[in-house]
Amino acid sequence: MNSMKRIRLVLHYQMGIALILGVTGGMLLGDSFDVWGNFINGIGNIFLHAINMIVIPLVFLSTALGISTMGDSKSMGRIATKTFGFFILTAIVAASLGVVITSVLRPGYGTHGCAMEVGEILNDAQQSSQMTLMDRIADIVPNNIFEAFSNGEILPTILFSILLGYFVIHINEERQRTVNATFEAFNDAIMKMTTAIIRFAPIGIFAIVMALVGKQTGSMAEMKSNLLSLAFFVIVVWIALIVMGGMVLPLMVGMMAHVSLFRHLKQIYSALMVAFSTSSSYSALPLIISDAKEKFGVSNNIASFTVPLGITFNKVGTIIYECVAVIFVAQAVGTELTSAQQVSLIGASIVTVLGAPSVPMAGVVVLAILLNAMGLPTDYIGMFMAIDILCDMPKTLLNAYSVSCSAIIVAHSEGEALHV
Repeated sequence: MNSMKRIRLVLHYQMGIALILGVTGGMLLGDSFDVWGNFINGIGNIFLHAINMIVIPLVFLSTALGISTMGDSKSMGRIATKTFGFFILTAIVAASLGVVITSVLRPGYGTHGCAMEVGEILNDAQQSSQMTLMDRIADIVPNNIFEAFSNGEILPTILFSILLGYFVIHINEERQRTVNATFEAFNDAIMKMTTAIIRFAPIGIFAIVMALVGKQTGSMAEMKSNLLSLAFFVIVVWIALIVMGGMVLPLMVGMMAHVSLFRHLKQIYSALMVAFSTSSSYSALPLIISDAKEKFGVSNNIASFTVPLGITFNKVGTIIYECVAVIFVAQAVGTELTSAQQVSLIGASIVTVLGAPSVPMAGVVVLAILLNAMGLPTDYIGMFMAIDILCDMPKTLLNAYSVSCSAIIVAHSEGEALHV
């Protein structure tokens, strides 16, 4: 046990050093990125592919196992209600925070649109906005579960896993034990594979960050106009994210589960570093689950249920970003959103982010949908694409942190004895 703690501690420092070296290397790379870019990208992609390789099996096994070992349908319903209640509450707070802070600081005034090739993104946004509620629900139900696995479709995978786990509860006890033992064996094997992959995280983080910064150095040189406004926009996003992650969520976890911010961050540091550097909450999913169980004493039932769902639905960082961006554009074009419009934006941002289409740069697609819904121009999307890295990494970190908070709060509400 002590040796495992030492390994985790070493990884903490290695990831931090890798992040710093990646940023420094990317800035120094500059014009040489065209020469070394493919090689560096390749190293980062190997790590990302290895992480993505285990995400779907882990989501399927952990969710199905979490449901099937709950024992009865009442426990499942109670835990699900608490989980989604937390998701909805934090989403409303996050959206409101984004709207209020941006309205007060007013970063968008004096900004001019930046035209870029966004035709394909706008087409995706238009198609997504035309989808009815029933179309979105139908997309969640897998036509072929193996195709959903192959395409990395999280929502259909979670739905199938929940249904499978639920009906395992209703078979005879002997077969139920056999199925659960099989799930547990495969889940343990996947977790061991995850541990092996995470050992290479410092190398992966270094390559990913270096490539991202190297690319951004070139593109930012083309963004001389509106630079001050864009910098102010990034600062406002970071302020909103810090308030949510440094005040609101710690207050909730402290009051509801008696876990301090310092202890929480210390225990999930590795998971947050993976989420931050890869800009993917799914990459951090295995670590969030293992940290919840091993470091906080959350039961497998709750950790395996709340975390995969949270990665998909609990996107408070993304909601904040989208709200700040929409208010920014409104200010840039001289439009004052009424109180009713701001409330409408809060609701629309929550619904749209949760139902975001599975397309490249989905965050930009969501922004286009919201801008259209609020009657605002989409000319400014190009600017947000150019600075996406500066906001995407911290908002993903906040998403991952919020998911960890949900598991701890739900576990405490169920009377579990946590390691606080």
